[in-house]
Amino acid sequence: MKYTVTKQHWGDRQYFEGDTREVKNDSDAKELMRMGMLEDPKEAEAAKKTAEAKAKADEEAAEAKKKAAADAEKETKAAPKPKNKAEKEPANKAE
Repeated sequence: MKYTVTKQHWGDRQYFEGDTREVKNDSDAKELMRMGMLEDPKEAEAAKKTAEAKAKADEEAAEAKKKAAADAEKETKAAPKPKNKAEKEPANKAE
């Protein structure tokens, strides 16, 4: 199976970070992953999908927040003005 190298190391040859390494023995691959030298492609794909989903959710939340703020601003602008003196807004905010 092919793995992505996460740390430079010597194997059958020298591997650098970002290289692809094919490991035929599963126990060797597990040991190299445990030491942090290889990245499991299945876990990397799952992490990538999770990150994409989180980014999409964050983007949607930001859009919803902008829309809510715009709606709130429209409501404050459209608030009815007081019609009589009893409903008049105080001139001094301390009142």
